[in-house]
Amino acid sequence: WGFRDITPEAQAAQRLRDSEARLRALLDAFPGYISAVDDDVNYVYVNARLAELLERSPQQVVGCNPDMLFGPQQAASIRCEVQRTLAGET
Repeated sequence: WGFRDITPEAQAAQRLRDSEARLRALLDAFPGYISAVDDDVNYVYVNARLAELLERSPQQVVGCNPDMLFGPQQAASIRCEVQRTLAGET
């Protein structure tokens, strides 16, 4: 039986959680609308301001895609913008 001190890994994991919490607090305080989507254009993050605009909580938006939240025309526009962004356009 061998034992190994995992303290450095545990400390690194805690630092990462703390850093993520600070980043989320910063993004939630930002006055603009911020979201992140995965490869299938499902929302994986929305800041509080965007969720408020959608009249939902962030938890209600995460996991949704534009088709679930917007009309067909706006969803298509959002998908187009995501593709443009992925192609390197601003």
